[in-house]
Amino acid sequence: MGATVTTGKLASAFKSMDGKTVYVLFEQTFEKNCYPHTPDWHCTCFGVLEHVMRWIFLAGSNCEGGMLQNRSGHITPEGYIAGWLKELANPVQIANRDFDLKAGDTFYATIPESRMEQVRVMLSGVGRPEIADHLAAGGTYTVNMYRDAELLCALYKGGSLAPWRLMNASSAPLYAARDSGLGYSPEQQKCTDASTPAFRKVDRENRLIQRPDGSWFCGGWEYSAVGTFVANLWRDELATPGCYRKRIKAYRDAITSAPVMTGAIKVFVDLSVPVEEDYYREKLAKLPEQVPVVHRDGGFEIIVDSDSELLDRLTRLPSQSVSWLVPAAISQPVSNQMSLIDA
Repeated sequence: MGATVTTGKLASAFKSMDGKTVYVLFEQTFEKNCYPHTPDWHCTCFGVLEHVMRWIFLAGSNCEGGMLQNRSGHITPEGYIAGWLKELANPVQIANRDFDLKAGDTFYATIPESRMEQVRVMLSGVGRPEIADHLAAGGTYTVNMYRDAELLCALYKGGSLAPWRLMNASSAPLYAARDSGLGYSPEQQKCTDASTPAFRKVDRENRLIQRPDGSWFCGGWEYSAVGTFVANLWRDELATPGCYRKRIKAYRDAITSAPVMTGAIKVFVDLSVPVEEDYYREKLAKLPEQVPVVHRDGGFEIIVDSDSELLDRLTRLPSQSVSWLVPAAISQPVSNQMSLIDA
């Protein structure tokens, strides 16, 4: 799978009729494995500050493993996020306009027919279920960007509906005037706490992470664990602006330098935890038929040697179902650690 290459960022903003500042983000990219390498602008997020911060940190998390790069190659999440925060501080003005919402089965349909149930939930959340009924019946509903900003944020903030369905490349206000009055430029705070969870290297790639309650789960490959941390950091950055760099560096340094677990490793598989995917439910249920286990209340324990095929299989199971029993002698205390992950 090829990487996405980012070549430009543009934050635009407007004041909705109810007085809220709404941001519309555009990014210029091309796919590294597609030729020619011709960058295109596309709308990436339509929402208030909380929505766009969530999107920025989620997008930035893709830099850690190299799936999002610039023309020169690898970029860090910190650098990518910094570029967007600079844009948010001084966005361009975006003019008001109308949009026609209509359900369809084409690639660029503003409302894909396959997503109508999600759309109904989102519209009901802002008190407009009748619009979903109108769209489901084949009707067209015209919205105004400034007047119906709350409705548009609910639909296109990033999630079930991609905002490029609403605003195409020509909608990017590339030459509009900048307006710092619409910007997000908070006073930077001193980061007094960049503590991290405890980590263990369970094999060459996978990392165990200690939860605040002292239990351990597999966070996946090192880059994936760091990426997950970055994606979930946006709330902390809103609470303490300017601390994301120090926190990401501390997390990355800690997981990179984690001690290696050797010898036999004990794992508890909890069958009482709900698992949605049939594939994983079947995998969990069949384990006692395939390997020696010790049955316990709610599940079973497995003792596995490090660097084994079974160990690799266990790291691929749902993290909420598998607890890794790290000996207390090599566990780090967690009483003073902040929760920097959404495990």
